[in-house]
Amino acid sequence: MRFVKYLILGIIFSMLPSCVSAQNQKVTWSKGDTVSTFYVCRTEKDIMEVALADVKGGDTLRQKVLKKTMTRDCLSLNPPLGFTVINVLGSYTDSNKKEVSILAISVPNEEEIAGYAIATGRPLLSKELTY
Repeated sequence: MRFVKYLILGIIFSMLPSCVSAQNQKVTWSKGDTVSTFYVCRTEKDIMEVALADVKGGDTLRQKVLKKTMTRDCLSLNPPLGFTVINVLGSYTDSNKKEVSILAISVPNEEEIAGYAIATGRPLLSKELTY
């Protein structure tokens, strides 16, 4: 049973590189951006718990993702789906020293929040907005 659990998690995490749009570039997130994700949480509290586990890394992250998926607090989407960013809640540095943003997302062309996701990149600062 333990082998199957880690096999499933390995498959989920093996999709991560294909979902990140620009791994070696500086990515910024702001309201209205489109993000593709394969993991969405229902509440802000759930995504914050996943983010905390992401900072700790390793087994902590794998256990938290499995627990949230099993309790259906978070959903694994295969293939990844596109969502619109409604709000950038914040950012943090993960266990791999990459900056990650916490996003409130919605279905395209809707204003209601459909869930919460994390994505590599940082929030776009207001002083960076140049037209």
